[in-house]
Amino acid sequence: MKFSWLLVAFLVGGISNSFAQQDSIVKAKVEQEPTYHVFYNDGVTHFESGKYETAIGLLEQAVNMKPDFERGHFLKGVALFNLNKYDQANLDFMNALKIAPTFDAYYYLAQIQMKTKNFDEALVLLNKSISLKKDYFNAYYSKGVIQFQQKDYEFALKSFDSSLIYNPNFGFALNDRGSVKLELGKLDEAILDYKSATKKNPESAVIFNNLGSALRKKENYSEAISAYDKAISLKNDYTLAYNNRGVAKIESGEFKSAINDFNQALSIDSKYVFAINNRANAKNKLKDYNGALEDCNKAIEIDKAFGVAYLNRGIAKENLNRLPEACEDWKKALNLGVDQAKSFIEYCQ
Repeated sequence: MKFSWLLVAFLVGGISNSFAQQDSIVKAKVEQEPTYHVFYNDGVTHFESGKYETAIGLLEQAVNMKPDFERGHFLKGVALFNLNKYDQANLDFMNALKIAPTFDAYYYLAQIQMKTKNFDEALVLLNKSISLKKDYFNAYYSKGVIQFQQKDYEFALKSFDSSLIYNPNFGFALNDRGSVKLELGKLDEAILDYKSATKKNPESAVIFNNLGSALRKKENYSEAISAYDKAISLKNDYTLAYNNRGVAKIESGEFKSAINDFNQALSIDSKYVFAINNRANAKNKLKDYNGALEDCNKAIEIDKAFGVAYLNRGIAKENLNRLPEACEDWKKALNLGVDQAKSFIEYCQ
């Protein structure tokens, strides 16, 4: 057996959309309470209870009675945003900004642009938000998320640093900064950030998964497996963590146990090609070449452009003394962008 190609994935923390992370909702307070404030305050109460549809109706009445009520438009926009009604939310945030420019309205407009992957416009809006509230850690965090996705890692690092200056306890910023440092080759620093993030957000399966993957890259397999164990204990249907724990077990020589992890992942998602491919690797390690071939065929049936599966199918075929067929698979893998196939094609000369 010459080679097996493993696939393991990292996740960057998601965009924070929880209004609870923004400034507290303030109910309107007046000595003689006008009717529009009654509707607004009732809307706030229902909003805080998660009854967004009811809140929207009440807030609509408030802004109809007082069209220049900026907070009414804003909170109605947040309620619509939380219901994934982004076009309607966008109108309310724009109405709020026409009345008064506020950091949180710009922030939410940026979140809508992020949802539609209009990242350049989102960055403009986030900068406007920061210009109105310099210590707004959520805006810096969102900038970092965008810059990470755009592979602007140095800028992303600065954005996450800024977020953490203003909120040192922001676990997801620590997590995502760890992912940036991993991309920049700063493995030890990445591990430190992930470990700090687990202390700030001990219930996050994603963070423990990322810690495990960084430790695996460090070749600290026992700690990596422990981190994946924790991720799975927090989210028992976490296919990625089962897959990644299986990868760590392959790399530490626990091939049969690795297959159990891939089987578990596939019991949750039978078409999870990463787990199918990695199970093939484990079977190759155990010299079960027919089993590996079967798994590679399954992966290719699901995704005909999954180049690594062709690479691994070629490895299985080579060990079954089917070198001409193996060469065809390696050429296919190379055409699909798997550069590692070049070293295998040398056997075909």
